[in-house]
Amino acid sequence: LLTLHIPSYYKNKRQKVSKPIGLGIKRVPEKSSSVVTEKTNNDHQQKAKKASIFKTSAKDPSPPTSASHKDATKDSKLDHTSLMAKNEEYLLIAKEKKHRGDEQRTKNLKFSLACFLDSIIIYLVGFNYEDQSRRLLKKLYNDKTWLSLISLIDHALKLSTDNGIVDVAGLCLQIKAVVYEHVCKILDEFIQLNNVKRRKAKTDADILKIDDNLVNHFKNFSRYKELSKRSFIQSERYLSVFKIQRKYPSVFEFFENQPERNRLIKDVDFFLNPTRDSIQLPINTGVSLKEICAYSLKVIKQWCQDEQVKYNDWTF
Repeated sequence: LLTLHIPSYYKNKRQKVSKPIGLGIKRVPEKSSSVVTEKTNNDHQQKAKKASIFKTSAKDPSPPTSASHKDATKDSKLDHTSLMAKNEEYLLIAKEKKHRGDEQRTKNLKFSLACFLDSIIIYLVGFNYEDQSRRLLKKLYNDKTWLSLISLIDHALKLSTDNGIVDVAGLCLQIKAVVYEHVCKILDEFIQLNNVKRRKAKTDADILKIDDNLVNHFKNFSRYKELSKRSFIQSERYLSVFKIQRKYPSVFEFFENQPERNRLIKDVDFFLNPTRDSIQLPINTGVSLKEICAYSLKVIKQWCQDEQVKYNDWTF
């Protein structure tokens, strides 16, 4: 039996130093072995008694069987199916609103713009459901899905700028900038994944193929980053944070009075809910899809009230 021995030299320098065995470890004398054995037995009994106190009648969880694994896989597929069902539901509504906006374009332009902005917000929510379904299946997001929304945004942007409706034009530019930012985040994940694949590649042909993908991703990343920056700058001329404070006081008051404004708190809810989500001002590169979606809904609703646009068919 061994125990830690502290030389008496460190306790009292005046006493004679006892010679330690090895690195400060000494052998216990034979006469104390029975005492140590008895103490050890008592310790074991106390530990056993303590363990019995915390022991419950429930059995330890068993490792998942093949049947339970199949059930878990089935549940994940059901979740994926429900998410894609929500995605399709919102996409159908968004298409209907878009067609309605096209029909009203020559009759009532402001009403048409309200339809287009409502459709854009619905598309944001619908595409987000697709993102979460892909996340559930451990797949990367689809950048092409989000880029398909740019044409509708540009359509509403052109109509508003050509007719001097600058507030809607600024809102379209802000949404466009945030969508491009989201696409850049997706491309960044593509780049990271290809870097991992490159390190594991075994042949020169595989490396060349991965390098080609990396070059394309880097080009697209730089391009969309620049387009996002340009859209943010242009939107300041039409709808700055000072104009929001002056012309849309209800939106600015909501921003000031909303709870949990600290952006350092990570939002674990990935789904978009424009009626309840918080907003962020000013609109810049740090704004997320959740924030721009909720912000856009509040601005366009207030704009309709101020311009006396009788559009009451809001989805959210």
